[in-house]
Amino acid sequence: QQLSVLLNGITYTASISSNSAVVTIEAANLQALENANNYAVTADVSDLAGNSAAQVTSASFNVDTELPVIALNGNASVTIDALSTYTDSGAIAVDSKDGNLSSSIVTVNDVNTSIIGSYTITYDVTDAAGNAAVQKTRTVIVVDTTAPEITGSENVNVNENETAVGTYSANESVTWSLSGVDSSNFSYNETSGALVFSSAPSYEVPTDSDSNNVYTLTLTATDPYGNATSVNISVTVVNVVEAFDSSLFSIQATTTTETTATINWTYSGDVGAPGVEGYFLWVRIGRGGSWGPVTVFNQTLSNSAGLTSYTLTGLTPDTMYAFRLWPIYDGSTQCKNCNGTGEPLFTTTTSVN
Repeated sequence: QQLSVLLNGITYTASISSNSAVVTIEAANLQALENANNYAVTADVSDLAGNSAAQVTSASFNVDTELPVIALNGNASVTIDALSTYTDSGAIAVDSKDGNLSSSIVTVNDVNTSIIGSYTITYDVTDAAGNAAVQKTRTVIVVDTTAPEITGSENVNVNENETAVGTYSANESVTWSLSGVDSSNFSYNETSGALVFSSAPSYEVPTDSDSNNVYTLTLTATDPYGNATSVNISVTVVNVVEAFDSSLFSIQATTTTETTATINWTYSGDVGAPGVEGYFLWVRIGRGGSWGPVTVFNQTLSNSAGLTSYTLTGLTPDTMYAFRLWPIYDGSTQCKNCNGTGEPLFTTTTSVN
């Protein structure tokens, strides 16, 4: 048995099996049907003997080939901060025959705000006639615009001869850098977070830019996305009174008049215990032999720890003198012939009548 079907002027045939048949219509012929037009279908069948049944004409049907349309709510591209909550604006869909299909939209959204990157959300819908809308997409870009946070002190006191300044850390993975006028005096260990002097500082010989024992620098933390935070650090080196060191003592030239002599010296170490605590001065006329009979001055100078000179008066004009100047430390210990200074000489000037 053969079945003949007439649609839009074209006849399609199929064999009947078990009282049914399947008619295949080429896609091009279906596409030739005009949207929203009404079409009738007629069917004819005959048996093996060639006897034809009465022709059957179906009720007319309406063709729907128009695609539904999807429109995005909001922008097609959105940028959001990492770790924020993303709520998609969604989309609407409208079909000329089925009306509002927004509730039928299939959305695929894999946005993960914990991972930096670009994500694509897709929107699809199909009407009752099987027409699929043109897919709409939205790009969501997850970025990191949050600067790292630094933990650590801004103002630090460090004893001279010690190197440790402090420990600094950030709340995320960062790269560290040092800058500032005194930054060359320091180094930073990214593993331990320790900021240290590259070499032990000396209070007496400061190496900061203005030599006032206050070192300034900037420590900066930069995350992988270029966000940076800086902390300005001020490090004050504190004087530690060091033990007396004879090598730091020296006697300078003596200045004289007819009856006076100003003895000058330097001590570049610390003043006060356990450093130098004072000076003992012994002055005599001439040189050689016993000092006792020719002594003109022999005493510990009062409040002399911080002195660098002492003036003798009542001397005889045009006379040579010798003196011993001994630093005192450890309470009463005298540093005799300290640093090889020996017994320097000076001569008063000649009296002019």
